[in-house]
Amino acid sequence: MRDLVIDVLVKTHPPDYDCLAPMLRSMKFVSGYRNLVLLLEEQYPEPPDLPPRVVIARSRRYVGTDYPSNYGAVIERLRAWAYTDADRVVFLDSDCAWCRPVDLRTEPTILAERPVVLWRAWGEPNGTGDGWRPAAARTLGYDPSRATMVRYPFCFPRDVLRACWDFVGGEERLRGLMTEAERRRNAPYCPPVDWPVLGCFALDHAPGAVTARHWSQAGAHTVFHYLSHERPMTPSVRARLRELGLL
Repeated sequence: MRDLVIDVLVKTHPPDYDCLAPMLRSMKFVSGYRNLVLLLEEQYPEPPDLPPRVVIARSRRYVGTDYPSNYGAVIERLRAWAYTDADRVVFLDSDCAWCRPVDLRTEPTILAERPVVLWRAWGEPNGTGDGWRPAAARTLGYDPSRATMVRYPFCFPRDVLRACWDFVGGEERLRGLMTEAERRRNAPYCPPVDWPVLGCFALDHAPGAVTARHWSQAGAHTVFHYLSHERPMTPSVRARLRELGLL
């Protein structure tokens, strides 16, 4: 495989800094990447105790504007291509931790050359994410044929991210969807979403750049997703993080 430049990108904010700390520590398990890009709104302080190879990127301010910060996070993740020049972008959230040694250049569950996009059919038994279908359809402008918000990490070629941004209409259209969602507050006027949109776009419009794989063939987890909304952390989550040496 040619020498790909791979960056990991996490969109975060101060309320998540407590759960971000284990994620940062878990980078000890990861090789084969250039930088960990932490994407913050322009007004936020940097998280404390940053490890090596962390780059801070700044987006515009959303807090205190007409656009809620959670909607802004969607826009900025869809605009991730603007915050790194890496060939591949690996997305995590603040409440994720790498849970085993991973070389991002060779990990078979990621396949950096043609990144894996996990999918499942809508309504598939034991699946999750059907609730994202209306929002994905609203953002894409068509009803996607399958669900792709399966599990972390999500990896995409940077040029696919840029093409998706252009396809969905960029910031102007995304802000329009946000405004309409806030005004109407009911389906089908859903705010835009990110992971379901990126995965479906890649499978539908750039199939040669990615590897479609059914979720039943996903392989061993590389990431423990411990859910930042469960605060304080549950005893089982804390036990797992301690087992990994992250607390």
